Amino acid sequence: MAEFKYIVTKEDHDEQRQIKDLLRQNFSFSSRLRAKIKRADTIYLNGGHMRPFWVPETGDEIVVELPPEEPSHYEPEDIHIEPVFEDEDLLIINKQPGYTVHPTKGHPNHTIANGVMKYMQDTGQEFKIRFVNRLDMDTTGLLVLAKMLLCRTNSSRK
Repeated sequence: MAEFKYIVTKEDHDEQRQIKDLLRQNFSFSSRLRAKIKRADTIYLNGGHMRPFWVPETGDEIVVELPPEEPSHYEPEDIHIEPVFEDEDLLIINKQPGYTVHPTKGHPNHTIANGVMKYMQDTGQEFKIRFVNRLDMDTTGLLVLAKMLLCRTNSSRK
């Protein structure tokens, strides 16, 4: 599970900065991710649970654990996926024409996302599909996917 740490400075304490403000200032988390972290209750102050409105002391350690991602839920389909590059973080494929990137109302299946689900099954992988770019249905070219690996490890803090 990804973990981020911050040590509270004297200035933070003197300015009476709340934990929620320190998270906003010191981590580049989106507001959506901050809300998800808050709901998951994965913010710790010196190893224990805390509340976002608390004002920490100088030298306190704030640790944020990112909540686990849910797997993608596309129906696997036998669509040819041609990897050009792959490592633990990225999958770059050569997209063929005639496929939308992900399901839409007009194209609920037979998409690249469906093919990637089948590719994951075939290669024994499980990750959250995150398209970095998109290509039109009839466009060919490189399509970049960020692989958000699924962490199912339970925290020792809970």
